[in-house]
Amino acid sequence: MHSVYADPSWESYYRSRPRGRYPSEEAVRFFMARSPKDHAPRVLDIGAGAGALAWFMAKQGADVVALEGAPAALRQLADTLRFFGVEERVESVAGDIMRPSSHVSGSFDLLVDHYSLYANHETRLRASLREYLQLLAPGGSMLSCMFGVGCSGLETGVRIAPNTWQDVAAGAHAGMTPVSLWTEAEAIELYRSAGFAVLATENLVHRRGELTTEKLILHLGRG
Repeated sequence: MHSVYADPSWESYYRSRPRGRYPSEEAVRFFMARSPKDHAPRVLDIGAGAGALAWFMAKQGADVVALEGAPAALRQLADTLRFFGVEERVESVAGDIMRPSSHVSGSFDLLVDHYSLYANHETRLRASLREYLQLLAPGGSMLSCMFGVGCSGLETGVRIAPNTWQDVAAGAHAGMTPVSLWTEAEAIELYRSAGFAVLATENLVHRRGELTTEKLILHLGRG
């Protein structure tokens, strides 16, 4: 039995139905662009969820540590790794993604945060970034996929800190508590203040009917 390290809302999220098994375009582009060319990368998949990215990176030759806090997600992760035949290349770790150094050690060529760290209070997020910086190998890269304040539905929640909302009732973040969302400039400053160098940024806005989702994608290195 896995210990619960994630907010209960994430356990409910993964219990509600199976999640997708295929990685996003932004994650694939990061991995292919930033992976070292002279050796198999060691990768930390932060909040690995159902394993959509972990299996892909393992198939590309990476040695992956998949850190996840929700037991329901870890069960889906195990199923995904078996489905794609990469169990031996992925180490699954049950742990709190906001305290990574309590669960993993060594250094990583790539750190991949695929819309996971943002789902926390900004105070915890800032503290966790200092730990992640220490886990990033010299010359390594980090992907941070976050959400911007342009997402619809935030007005239905309660703002509990400058960039953090809870009890959002509508939009992409309904039922997730808490969540921290940023402008692009704020996101850049967030990482720079933690000691990262910002290598590239991307701002994507998706509209589907009345639902708007703003994505902030950052490629980062050691400052």
